[in-house]
Amino acid sequence: PDDTQFEYGMIRGMLEELEDPYTTFKEPRSAELDADRLAGRFGGIGTLISKTELGTFILTPIENHPAIRAGIMPGDQLIAIDRDRVSENSTIDEVVGQIRGEIGTLVMLTIRTNKATPRDVGITRAQIEIPSVSWRQWSQDATIGVLDIKHFNNRTPDEAEDGIRAMLEAGITRMILDLRGNGGG
Repeated sequence: PDDTQFEYGMIRGMLEELEDPYTTFKEPRSAELDADRLAGRFGGIGTLISKTELGTFILTPIENHPAIRAGIMPGDQLIAIDRDRVSENSTIDEVVGQIRGEIGTLVMLTIRTNKATPRDVGITRAQIEIPSVSWRQWSQDATIGVLDIKHFNNRTPDEAEDGIRAMLEAGITRMILDLRGNGGG
């Protein structure tokens, strides 16, 4: 291993000796992705990425974002990023880190749709916002609203306030705060 990998390994080993499940070490790129999640916005292409058991990376574009406008289809297989082949040993965070970047810059993806020949798709990164709050009227009683906070980020207070205001304007008189599945805060 190079010096950096050696240093990171030593740090992980020292922290493991603490036997504290909440003390972890994040490499700089992984820490940067976490910071993006907390900010609730980042420079990207607007696609969800999953990894199959065989190590294949699958793309699912998000409506009204650059990936879908560039022709990325749900289920497209990611072959390469900027002509660098994606390894089956790569983690999702590593792949996401390669795709994200400065807003307005181009990233070149090589993808395969179904069993067709791989093709290159150039996508200009845009600001992607990750909403943390959604709201709706409860289906059993239209006077009850549900404010669902999926995760906490820097925009959550403003989004929650907007949701409460919208529910009040819709005539909702009682509210449920839904934090199920929210692992933070």
